[in-house]
Amino acid sequence: VGEDTLVYNQMETLTGMEYTLTLSDGTRVYLNAESRLKYPVVFRGTERVVELSGEAYFKVEKDSLHPFIVNVYDKLKVEVLGTEFNVQAYSGDEVVKTTLNCGKVRVMMGKEALELVPDQQAVCDLRHRRFHKIEVNANYFSAWKDGKFIFEDEPLENILNSLARWYNISVFYQNEELKNFHFTGDLERYDDFSVALRMLEKATNIRFLVTGRTVVVQII
Repeated sequence: VGEDTLVYNQMETLTGMEYTLTLSDGTRVYLNAESRLKYPVVFRGTERVVELSGEAYFKVEKDSLHPFIVNVYDKLKVEVLGTEFNVQAYSGDEVVKTTLNCGKVRVMMGKEALELVPDQQAVCDLRHRRFHKIEVNANYFSAWKDGKFIFEDEPLENILNSLARWYNISVFYQNEELKNFHFTGDLERYDDFSVALRMLEKATNIRFLVTGRTVVVQII
């Protein structure tokens, strides 16, 4: 049966929303806030293909005859047989991160490919069409599905972007250099966002001016 006969579903999450779904093959997908997954109602043919925008954690059902493929903006492909991994590919971000928790994946960009083993991450620069892999603690990057934010030497801009997607806040910087401040630590995801900001303040010389759902980042 040709792929053009497939019927697709699309799941989209809003700011501050998560969703968990099970695909027809038994694969479990955890969809983070502000994300979209397009997937067939029933997989047919030789491959199991889904399309992702945003962030998702996949627990792929093993099937050696039918590889599971995640397409990202038609620029990047993640191919697996059976494994657990996280893909972060938000619209507007020029970098896509694929982090492997267990099993094995192949990340492909054009004719280039990287194979990952657990606790490795493929960092793909979509704008310049290049990528590389690094060693990481994979659990940090999938902690969101368990109700936590865990950051290891992460730029403040990335941290506040994550908080903004979950808490529906707008962030402004008094000084652009503040975006590059790095932070290590973990935050409970379901606390009020002001609690998360106070914890960041305790570990830094940065202050947050909060007005409604608007946050201005300042330095002391």
